[in-house]
Amino acid sequence: MCFNILPEIKPIDLSQTPYRAKRGFIVAEGFEQRSLGFVSVCQDIAFNTIIVCRYLPQRPTKYDDLLHLLSEKNPCTKIEPLEFNRDDPFEFEVNLQTKLTALSEYKEIVVDISVMSKYMIMQIFCSLVSFPGSVRIIYTEPMSYAPRENEFEQYNTLQSDATLSPSMLPSSGVHNVVRTPLLTSIVMQKSPVLLVSFLSFNEQLIGALLAECNPMNLYLINGVSPHAEFAWREDATQKIHEPVLKMYPNDNPTDTLGALRQKVSILDYRETFNLLATIYKDHCVDKRIVLAPTGTKMQALGCALIKLCCSDIHVEYPIPESYYVEGYSSSEIRQIHQVVFENIPEFIRRLSNKYKLNE
Repeated sequence: MCFNILPEIKPIDLSQTPYRAKRGFIVAEGFEQRSLGFVSVCQDIAFNTIIVCRYLPQRPTKYDDLLHLLSEKNPCTKIEPLEFNRDDPFEFEVNLQTKLTALSEYKEIVVDISVMSKYMIMQIFCSLVSFPGSVRIIYTEPMSYAPRENEFEQYNTLQSDATLSPSMLPSSGVHNVVRTPLLTSIVMQKSPVLLVSFLSFNEQLIGALLAECNPMNLYLINGVSPHAEFAWREDATQKIHEPVLKMYPNDNPTDTLGALRQKVSILDYRETFNLLATIYKDHCVDKRIVLAPTGTKMQALGCALIKLCCSDIHVEYPIPESYYVEGYSSSEIRQIHQVVFENIPEFIRRLSNKYKLNE
């Protein structure tokens, strides 16, 4: 693993950038208390431009609380809303490019991905491909998140009753599978498709992708928590995807205990990038690689990096039909993390060379 070139995840620290340096800030509204986590603790840091991403269709969120905190700490800064339509994110992509042009001379852009859509994370990060300054990614990690172990056991027990709704799961159903010009590729369209996706607690996401892409190969990647109390989740997500895994046994080998070998940290984006780079190098010559960021937000960051290095990767994203709003994650915060990327164009060039992705 070439982890030495990929910046580490560290506790939040904005002191490295000069106070008077021009900073932009991109954040999303959210229905969770942790959507206010970074802004609440970000003392004495002023932003020259603030972009708040707003979700459509609209749902009750902490938007007013977010605006209050931002205005209180940045009284002279105009706060610019930017709508993100989950069902059709193309317009967001166009408007984002326009707003980022005005930030091209800034020293740093801070992006709080804590409550962002995985697709939005990829759009924002890939839109910064030409930004020469620092990009600081912020992720607020909750102490716990849905489903809790007892809730999942209850759901598993009651699944046979078709009238019961899996209301304790993070999301359910699939509304649509979306794609936008920034993250698509027309390369190798006539080649067999290799679909790469991540396990979650909504197994219908993979089903929608299979129907949309009709892949010859399916590589599923499981997530591993760095915290022992969540070790059960790895086994749980594999179990609910067992029918799909049985359809593609050769693509998804298991170890002697039956656990999926293709697994990465849900927090350390470097593991995601490393595995995706290996898959790409092994199959890019004879397969059209379709990537679906259906895992965690930090895994989506790893997906964005591989897309920047390998423009021929095509990205598809299944939009869940509904979300579990109340209790999605705990109000208590475990840690606020940051990852700092210096000079994105040069960094992507060095990263591609290090992993030999441009040969």
